[in-house]
Amino acid sequence: MKRIRGSSSSSSSSMARMIPFRMWLRTSISISISILVWIQCTDRTDAWLMPTSPSPSPLLLVANNRVKQQGVVRPHHSQTFPVPHHHSIQRSSNSHSHSRTRSTRTLLASASASASLQQPQEETVKNMFQSSLYQDKPIVLIGASSTTDSDSDGSRDELHRLANHWVSLFDKKETAGTVWNYWEHNDSPSRPTSSSSSHSQGLYDKISSSSLTPRDVIVLDYTSCPSACQAEELQEVAKTLYETHGLLSIYVNVQTREAATATTTLTSNHEDGSSLGGLEEEVFLPYSDYELCIQTTTDQHAAAQDAELEWEHTCWELQRLVGRALLPPAIPGSSTDESSFNSAHLTMGPQTFFVSCTLPEYNITCRPSLDHGTRDFMENVCQDVDAVEFRADLLTRRENRFQILYQQQWLRRRCRPHAIRAPFLPLLDTAGLEDVMPLVFTVRSDSQAGTFPTSQHQPLLWDLLELGLRSGANVLDVECSWDKDQTDRLLSLSEARYASQILGSHHVVGNVEPTTLFEAVELFESCSFQGRAHGTKVVLSMPKNQGGDNNSNSNNNNNDSIYLAKQAGEMAASVARSQGRPVLPYIGLVLGEEGILSRVANERFTPVTHDAMGKVGAPGQMTASELITIRLLTGTTLRPKAFCILGRDISKYTASPNMFGAAFAATQLSHEFYLADFTSLSDFLDSDLWQGDNFGGCSVTIPYKQAIVPHVDVLSEAAQAIGSVNTIVMQDTIGDTEIIRQVHGHNTDWMGIYRPVARHLGRRLYDTSTTKNVLLLGAGGTARAAAYAAQQLWGSNHTNIFVWNRTPEKAVELANAFGGTVVTELSEDAMTRLLDQQMDPNNNYFSVILATVPAAANLELPTAAFRNRPVVLDVNYQPWDTKLLIQAQAAGCSIVRGSEMLWEQGVGQFELWTQRTAPYKMMKEAVLDACLNNVHQDDDSSELPIVDAEIEGDSSLDEVADASLPPPSPKRYAILGHNIAYSVSPQMHNAAFEANGLPHTYGRADVETVDEFICGELWNAPDFGGCSVTIPHKQAIMPHLDELTEAAQTIGSVNTIIVSQKKASSNDDDDDDEGERVLVGDNTDWKGIYSSVKRKLSTDTSSSEGGYALILGAGGTARAAAYAAKRLGLTPIYYNRTPNKAVVLAASFGGSIVTEIAPDGQEDDVDEKEEETPLILNRAWFKDKDKKNIRVVLSTLPAAVGFTLPNWMLEEKDKLIVLDVNYKPYHTPLLTQATEKGCQVVRGSEMLWEQGVGQFELWTQQKAPYDVMKEAVLASCLPEME
Repeated sequence: MKRIRGSSSSSSSSMARMIPFRMWLRTSISISISILVWIQCTDRTDAWLMPTSPSPSPLLLVANNRVKQQGVVRPHHSQTFPVPHHHSIQRSSNSHSHSRTRSTRTLLASASASASLQQPQEETVKNMFQSSLYQDKPIVLIGASSTTDSDSDGSRDELHRLANHWVSLFDKKETAGTVWNYWEHNDSPSRPTSSSSSHSQGLYDKISSSSLTPRDVIVLDYTSCPSACQAEELQEVAKTLYETHGLLSIYVNVQTREAATATTTLTSNHEDGSSLGGLEEEVFLPYSDYELCIQTTTDQHAAAQDAELEWEHTCWELQRLVGRALLPPAIPGSSTDESSFNSAHLTMGPQTFFVSCTLPEYNITCRPSLDHGTRDFMENVCQDVDAVEFRADLLTRRENRFQILYQQQWLRRRCRPHAIRAPFLPLLDTAGLEDVMPLVFTVRSDSQAGTFPTSQHQPLLWDLLELGLRSGANVLDVECSWDKDQTDRLLSLSEARYASQILGSHHVVGNVEPTTLFEAVELFESCSFQGRAHGTKVVLSMPKNQGGDNNSNSNNNNNDSIYLAKQAGEMAASVARSQGRPVLPYIGLVLGEEGILSRVANERFTPVTHDAMGKVGAPGQMTASELITIRLLTGTTLRPKAFCILGRDISKYTASPNMFGAAFAATQLSHEFYLADFTSLSDFLDSDLWQGDNFGGCSVTIPYKQAIVPHVDVLSEAAQAIGSVNTIVMQDTIGDTEIIRQVHGHNTDWMGIYRPVARHLGRRLYDTSTTKNVLLLGAGGTARAAAYAAQQLWGSNHTNIFVWNRTPEKAVELANAFGGTVVTELSEDAMTRLLDQQMDPNNNYFSVILATVPAAANLELPTAAFRNRPVVLDVNYQPWDTKLLIQAQAAGCSIVRGSEMLWEQGVGQFELWTQRTAPYKMMKEAVLDACLNNVHQDDDSSELPIVDAEIEGDSSLDEVADASLPPPSPKRYAILGHNIAYSVSPQMHNAAFEANGLPHTYGRADVETVDEFICGELWNAPDFGGCSVTIPHKQAIMPHLDELTEAAQTIGSVNTIIVSQKKASSNDDDDDDEGERVLVGDNTDWKGIYSSVKRKLSTDTSSSEGGYALILGAGGTARAAAYAAKRLGLTPIYYNRTPNKAVVLAASFGGSIVTEIAPDGQEDDVDEKEEETPLILNRAWFKDKDKKNIRVVLSTLPAAVGFTLPNWMLEEKDKLIVLDVNYKPYHTPLLTQATEKGCQVVRGSEMLWEQGVGQFELWTQQKAPYDVMKEAVLASCLPEME
C-alpha cells in the first residue's frame, strides 16, 4: 500500500530541525506543562462524564440520545479482528489490531469535537439576492465616473468599463449580457437630454418581464447624465430599481488619489463642496448594498505604472462582490455534511487559523515603503492561515470610508496569488473564483482589548460594521456587549441582504475577579445572539493574583482558568443541542502569555500572528506553525490520521493520492493517504489499517461501493437514496461508559456531478417552467449517483430521466428506482423518434447528458442527441478526451470532464473527513496534474516514451521563407511574465526574425496576473502570433488555451503559445468557425534541458545504462526537468525545501524524494529511520541500487538562493554534469563550484537558446538560425561576468 504524506515531516526530531530556536525553546517548555495539565484535565473530565451520582450529566444524556437517534452500534464492531498478512499493505511500521471500543479518557478531546458537529438541521434561510431567487434580474452599477471623456484606452469611463468587463465574461455563452446605460438607452441613442418617464417605464417593464438576467448591467453614471437632467431623476430611478424591483446595486466609488487621502467621514467621501457629496448621502449609499472603490490619479507617470494591474484587480473585485451577494446565506448551526459554499462549520473548522493584521494601513498610495513589506508579508502568511483579520479599529484613517474599503481591496490583491487554502466561490455560469482569501472584518472596542472608543463614537461604530457588510466580508465580528437594538438591526440587515457569517464575540479584560464556568457559558450564550450568529468567541483573562502563587492549589486554579473557556464552549454547545437550538462552532481562549496553552487547546479558528508582522496582534498569540507543532508533539487537538482509497486494480489510474496529498500538505495536516488495493473486501475489513485507532476514513471505488454498505453504521440521505457509498468517515461517539467508533457512509459522487453541471447550466438551472430531460448512459453505481444528481438539479417533479444501458435489465432497475424511462437504442432514427414523439414539442431536447459507461466502450451518440447544446459530462478522467466529449465539443456543447467531477467529489470527501474548508485550488491542480500527465501515455505509467524525433528537428521545416510565396504578414510576439525586465528573449527572437527576413516583432508583456494579459490589447489583436510564457504564469495560462500538446499536458505547464487557424472538418455541416484562431499551448523547456545535457553525456553512457538525475526544486521548470530526465533514461531524485511539492512531482514522474542532502563529513552515516526509502541523500542511499550514481544535477532553484552541493557529491567529476537553469548571473554559485571541481557544466543561457529554437520553429515553421540566437543570448548574458 502506497503512502502519501500530508506533511513535510512526521517526527518531532525532523520538525525540530525545521523551526527556529526561539520557537523550539518555547515549544519544549510548553510540551512539559501541556502534557501534565492535559492529563489532569482529562482525569477530571472522566469523573464529570461518568458521575457516581444517580443523575448523569447533561452532556452525557444528550450524547446518548443522539447516538440512539442516528444509528445502532453493531456488536461486530466491538470485537477484535485478526491482522491479515496481505501484500497490498506496505507500511513503514507494523500496526496491530485494536478494539473498536476505546476508553473515555483516551478519546475525550476528539469525541467532544466530533459531538459538537452533530445537531438538528434548521429550516433553510434565504436572502433576497441568493442565486436561486435572483436569476431573472440584472445588477446595477451606480456612481460617478471620473469623466466620460475617455483616454485613448477608455480608462476614465470607469462605470462603463466595469459593465463591459462584466458582460464580457459571458461572451461565449448562449445568451450574452447587455450593458444598459440609463442615459443612453441602447435602443434610443438619440434620446432627448431631458427627463423621460416613458424611458424609465420602458426599463421597468423590461425588468418586470424577466427579460434581463444577472448577466445584464444597468449603469447609472451621474457623470454621463445629460446637462439638462436633474439629480432628482437619478434619485427616483435609483430608488425604484432598489426598492420596487429589488435589484442588486453596487456603488462604484471613484476617487482621485488626492481626494481619497483627504480627511473625510464614513457617511461621505466627497468633502470638496461638489454635488457628489450630497448625491452620495442621498442616492449612492441609500440605494446600494455593496461598494467597490476605484482610485484614480492625476500623476500620469504613476498611472501608467500601475493602471493595468489596478484595473484587473478592480474587475476581479466586482466578480467577487457579485459572487458573494449571490451566495446562499450561512445557516446558523448547519453541519458540514451539507458541504455548503458558505458554512461557518467549515470556515471555522478544526485546525483553522486566522492571522490578526495589525498594520495601520495597507495600500502604498500614502506610504510606498509598505509595498514591499506587504507583498512579502502576504506571500508568507497565506501559506499558513485560512483567513486574515482586518482590524478596522487599528487603521490610521478609520473614519475614511473610501480608505477602509480600498485597503481591504489592496489586501485581497496581495493575497490572491498566494491563497492556497481559499475556498471556491461560485459565480453564475462562469468558472468561479478560486483565489478569494476570506477576510474577518473586526472593530474591536477599547473595552475589549481593542482601540475603538465606543463610548464616544457609537454612530461611527455601526457605520463601520455596516461598511464591513458592504465590502462583502466573509466574517463580521460583532461584540455581544453592544447596544441590543442596534445589534438587532445589524443582524436583520445581514440576514436579509448579505451572506457574511456573524462571529459573536466577548473579551473579558483587566484585573477582574475569576470567571466561573457558569458565567463563561452565559457569555457563549450571549455571543450566539439567540441562534442568529454563526460562530462564537469568548476570550477570558487570568486574574493576576493567580499567577504569583506557586502552591499546588494555585496551580490547579491556573489550570482551571486556562481551559475554562474551552470547557464553557463545550457545555454551551451541549445545552444548545439538548434544546434543539443551532450548535455553533466556538473559540475559547485566555488572554496574555499565561493563556498560551488555551490557544493550543482551542481547536477552531484560532487567531495567530506571523513572524513577518513584526509584532503580535494580542499578547500570547503564537504563529500557526508553532501551534501546529505543539499540537502534534502533545497530541492534544491534532492527531495524525490514516486515510486511503479502497478499490481493486487502482494503482495505475487513480489520482486520489495526488489530490489528497496536496490537500493535506496545503492545510498542514499530518495525515497520511494510502492506496488500499484489495482483491476482497473482507481482507480490507480485517486489515490493520481499518482496525487502527488512527484510521479516519476512506474513499471507496469499484467494486466495493455497494459491498461496503452492510458494514456501515450510519448512512447519509444521499447514500441511502443512491444505494452506494464512496466515502467512509470514522466518528467517535460517546457511549454509556466508553467511546464507540461509528462508521458513517456518505456519497459525494453526486456532488461531483451536480456542482460542475450546475455551473455550466447557468440560468437554465433555475428555470422550472418546463420539465427538463436528462439522458443517462449506464446503470451502475455511479449512474445511480448521476440519477440522484439529476433530480437535485430541478427536483424529481421537474426532471425526466432517460436511461440507456448495454444490458436493458439494469436500465429498467435504475429507471424504476428514480422514476425514469428506458432507452433501448441509440441509433440516429431511434433518437430522433424519442425526441420528437416522446417529449413535449416545446422541450424536445436533452438539457444534460451524463455518461457513466467505461471509457473503453468508446461510446458515441447520434447527432440528434446534441440538439440545443446540452451540458455533457463524462465521468471518466482517463483518457482526457473521450470520444463522447470530442463529439460533444464539436457540436458546440459545454462539457464536463471526469477530472472536474473527481476534484469536486474529493472536496466533499476532504470536508467530511476534516470538518474544515477544502483547499479547492490545490486539489484541482493536483487532479489536473495527474490527469494531464497520463494523456497519451503508454499503459506502463512508470516509463515515459522517448521521442528523439522531436529533439533532432523536423525535416519539413523550411530553412528560410519560400521566395515564391508572398511575404508573411507582420505578427507580434512577446514574453508573458511578471518582473521580467531581465529577460533576453526579446533580443534572441528579434535577432532570429531579422536573420530569416521575417517582419515580426517580439516584446515584453509584464503583468502580475494572467487575467490582465487576457483582457489586454495584444492577446486580442488580429496580429498576435503567440508568446513565450515564464513565471508565474506557466500554469495559470492553461485554462485560456484551446489545445495542449502532449508535452504541455504531461509537464502540466506551458512556456509557448502558438496561434493557428481552425480548419473545417470533412464531416462538419457548419463551416462558420473555419479560420477561427486556435490557441495551442506547448512546452519547450524540456527540449532546452534535454538537448543541452545530451550533448554533454559521455559517448559510453547510453540511456539504457541509466543512472540518476538529481532535480533541485519542485516548480514548473522542475517538472520539465523531470520530463527531460526520463527521456534521457535517467531516474529522478527530487530535493526541495518544501517536500510536499516534491511528493506531487514524484507521483507524476516516478523517482525518489529526499528531504536532506548529507553535508560533508556525514555522507557515510547510516540513516536509522525505518522508512521504505531513506529520506537523507548520502552514500548509503545508493546501496542496493546497482551501484548507479548521479549522472546529472538539474537545478531549477532561483539564483538568489545561492545553493551549492556538498563536495562529496562532486568526486566523480569527470562523469557528472551540472545544469543551472538561471542565465543571470552567468556564474551562479552552483556552477562556480562545479567548474572549480572539474565537472561539466550547462549554463542557463544554453538552455535558453535551445528552448528558444523550439519556440521559433513552432511559430514560423522555418528552421531557426541557431548561431544567431546563440550569439544574441551570449551577448546579453556575458556582460554579467565582468
